[in-house]
Parts: sequence; C-alpha cells; structure tokens
Amino acid sequence: MKNDILLMNKELPGVNPLIAGEEACSPGHFFGPAVREYYLIHYIVSGKGTFETEGKVFRLGAGDLFLIRPGQWSTYTADARNPWHYIWAGFSSSLDLSYIFDQYVISSERCLGVFSSLLKCQEMGDCAEYFACGKIYEMLAYLGRKQPAEETEQISRYILQAKNFIDTNYAKKITVQMIADALNLNRSYFSTIFKKYVGKSPQAYLLDYRMEKAAFYMTACGYTPKEAAGCCGYTDLFNFSKMFKKRYGISPKAYRVLYGKQRPSV
Repeated sequence: MKNDILLMNKELPGVNPLIAGEEACSPGHFFGPAVREYYLIHYIVSGKGTFETEGKVFRLGAGDLFLIRPGQWSTYTADARNPWHYIWAGFSSSLDLSYIFDQYVISSERCLGVFSSLLKCQEMGDCAEYFACGKIYEMLAYLGRKQPAEETEQISRYILQAKNFIDTNYAKKITVQMIADALNLNRSYFSTIFKKYVGKSPQAYLLDYRMEKAAFYMTACGYTPKEAAGCCGYTDLFNFSKMFKKRYGISPKAYRVLYGKQRPSV
C-alpha cells in the first residue's frame, strides 16, 4: 500500500512542504541510491528496514526516524521478513536546521501522532500546504528538544527570552520581578546573570530601551513628550522627563525640537 499526497510548491517562507505520504512496503522493497535537493524525513510506524547513507548503515524499527539532507546520497530497504510501514515528509527550508539534523537517525515515538496527523493534509484542499507546514514545524519542535542544554546555553536562552519580554512589553508597567517570574527564576539570580551577560542590570536595560523608544516616537513619529511617555509605560510625565534628561542630557521637549519633526496638523 502506498499513499502519495500531492502538494503544490507554494514557496512558503521558512518551511515549504513539497511531498508527503505513507507506504506499507513489500518485503525487500528499496529506494536508491538517490540524492535530493530538499529535506526528506521518514517515520517508521511499524516493521524494520535498513538505511544507508555516506558510508554508514543503520538497522531501524518502529519509532525511529531517518533524516536525509539536501545533497545527501541514501538508500533504504525494507526488511525481508518484517518490512516497514513509514510516513514521510519532504520540504525545503531557509532555516538553519543543523542543530536538529545533526544526526542521521533519531528515535522519537512521540512524533507518531505528528506524522499520522500530517496525512490529514490531503483533506485540506487548497490549504493542504499550510496544514503540512504546521505539522512539519511541530515535528521540528519535538526533534529539537534533545538533551538539557549546557548551563551557558540555558543562560543565553534566559537572556534572549528576557530581552524579548522587555521588547514586547515595555509599554506596560512591567518590573524586574515580573520578568523573573515569567522565566520562573529567582529575581536575584536573574538580575545577576542578566548583568553578567548583557553588561547592565535588567532595570537599566528596560530604562534605556524605553528612552530609546520615546526618542524614536518624538523624532520619527512627531509624538509629543506626553504621547511618547504613554507609549513607553509612563503615566507620570514629570518622572518620564527626569529619566529622559538623565539619559540624553536635555528635556524631551528640547530633544523633540532639536531632532524631531512636527506632526502635521489635521
């Protein structure tokens, strides 16, 4: 039994699904040697088989995935007694997937549900490619969750998450404690690692980010100091002006006159 799912090349950014399907192979059925210009991943639902690539031979069974990268020669053969049944997905990608595809074979029984639901894309009509794209991203998320990261990698992740939290919430009344809570970290520990790796405290980073945004709003958008303050989480114009002057050496009003453009009147 073979089920080829016909997809269109919609040239989606990031991950672009190209082929998908499943097959319960006959004994000894093989494919290759062949090379492709896209990523191809097979998930083994049941049975056994052999995957050969770049001088290596892998004997695989249910729950295993074998990964074929663009430009990689490979051959795969179903077992003569217990041939495999697998589901596959092929896609091109502009992403750096080297971290996920650093091995030829991965065991991941939790991916069975993802690959099984991937087959439902044939029921989605014109949206089949978008559905398949979502499932491939879900698969990448599972495959990317490997061993716990080294301490420095984990800290780097905390810093990036903290910066993103500030970048997307600076207009609200956020505090360092709120950021630490969002990361499930002790505030003191969070402040220590942030200052060590960023060079300034979380509070200083938040303040500088807000002031830079306020300056942008006044110069590029023509906002008044009061409007800029409101957009950056300040309800007290006096406190905002004080912080702004400390950061830039002049008041918000003077900064706007000196560097900004006036917003056209309606």
